[in-house]
Amino acid sequence: MQVWRKGWHVKRPDCSPAGDARHRHRRVSPAVLAASFLRKFSGNGQQMTEKLDFLKNWYQRVWIEADLDGIDTFFLPRAGASGLMPDGQVGPEDFRALVPALRALVRDLTITIDQSHEDADWLWAHTTARARSAHDLRPVTASGQVMLRFQDGRIAEAYNCFDFLTFFASAGLLPQDVFLLLISGERLG
Repeated sequence: MQVWRKGWHVKRPDCSPAGDARHRHRRVSPAVLAASFLRKFSGNGQQMTEKLDFLKNWYQRVWIEADLDGIDTFFLPRAGASGLMPDGQVGPEDFRALVPALRALVRDLTITIDQSHEDADWLWAHTTARARSAHDLRPVTASGQVMLRFQDGRIAEAYNCFDFLTFFASAGLLPQDVFLLLISGERLG
């Protein structure tokens, strides 16, 4: 099934190119596409795959257990993760600094994969990190998404989008309503 960029048209794979054009394409609502997608998954929307297990292992070993020596086993030598830092990709050496810095801000960290989808060499996952602030033990929650391309059993590309604003606000490092302050034009500091 191929979804076209313009509109919610779906090309039916069972139609021959010589067939009647009226029957070759049909409009499908986003709700029908979503239901079709979710039927492929069980329980909480996750289909257990090697890639999903790999991602869970990454979060467990590197982020929960702080196994910084294990970072190289997850990434290809020249691979990096985009979207975590404003100045570009984060490579294995950068993770060795980033992981301890973020973990120093929280206690009792857990990371769950709320939704995931796999397509060929790619894995997309929506994740939620939950912890307690190291400063005053208040709950810290932030969610995000990661899209990974795998090659030779390791990460070749990673694209991240995490809600660090909510993370730092719930950790007590920014005002709780920081988003509303910033969107109204208020300056911090």
